[in-house]
Amino acid sequence: MSEKQKNENARRKGREAARRGQPMESNPMSATSSRYYWQLAYLEEMEKQKNILERSDYARTKF
Repeated sequence: MSEKQKNENARRKGREAARRGQPMESNPMSATSSRYYWQLAYLEEMEKQKNILERSDYARTKF
């Protein structure tokens, strides 16, 4: 498997873990670059979920 494929796989797993609400400390990736991409995708997904929640809260209070 190429380095690019490994990193994409790590990103996918990170997004899935964030959606499941899995704690970031449970990162299963051991290779440095894969670990980095896992964490990056995890944090991006958590930020996206937070923004969605904030927008829905804003909409409820505004209208």
